[in-house]
Amino acid sequence: MAQAIDQTRRSHADTIALFLNRYLKPQGTVAKVAQRDQQLQILLEAIDIPSHDQLVPWITNAIESMKPEGLKTIQIYARRAGDKNCVWTEAFVLRSGKLMPMDTMTMANSQQDAGDLVARSRNGDITAIALFLDRALDNPSLRAHVELHRAVLKVTIETFQYLDGANFAVELANKLKPIASPKVQFVEVYKRKSAVTSPVFLNRIELVEQASRLGASS
Repeated sequence: MAQAIDQTRRSHADTIALFLNRYLKPQGTVAKVAQRDQQLQILLEAIDIPSHDQLVPWITNAIESMKPEGLKTIQIYARRAGDKNCVWTEAFVLRSGKLMPMDTMTMANSQQDAGDLVARSRNGDITAIALFLDRALDNPSLRAHVELHRAVLKVTIETFQYLDGANFAVELANKLKPIASPKVQFVEVYKRKSAVTSPVFLNRIELVEQASRLGASS
C-alpha cells in the first residue's frame, strides 16, 4: 500500500515536471518539482529572474487542467540559477479542482515568531519578506507580490482600490523600515488591478535612509 502511494506521489511530480519543462526549457527556465505528502513544490530556475506575472497564471492553469488527486497545497518558488535565495514565491490551496491563493495568515502561523521573521527578512529571505509585508498591510483587499534584486525590493500591490500613489508608497516604506538592511536597501512600489494588467510605477524609496530618519524622530 505504501509503495503504491509513493508511486502516485512520484507520478504527480514527474508528470507535472515533464509538462512544465516542455514549455519552459526552450525559454531558458527549468522547473524542479517535488511532492511532500499533500504539498507540491515547484522551483523555477533561470539565468534571468523567471517572470512572476507570466509564469504563475500559466502554471496554475496547467495544474488545474491536470486535475491532480491527493494534493492540497502548491508552492511555487523562483530564483536565479546558482543563487540560494528565491526572488519570489507564491502559495495556493487546491479546492474543488481550483487553485486559490493561500491565506497569508495560515502561512504566517506556520513560521517562527515575529522576531525571527524580521531577521530572515533583513537577510533577504523573500518568503519571510512576503509574510512580513502581508502582516504589515493587514488588508485582504491588497495583495502584495514581491521580488528582490540587488538590494532593491520590488513590491507590486494588486487591488481594485484607489491608492494615493506616492503617499501610499511612503506609508509602505514606513512599514518596511524594520527589515531595512544591506540586502534590502530600496523599495520600488507598483500597483496593478489584476494579474493580467500592466503594473504602474508609484515611487522608489531608500529604506535605510527612511529607517534612520524615522528612528531619529521617535
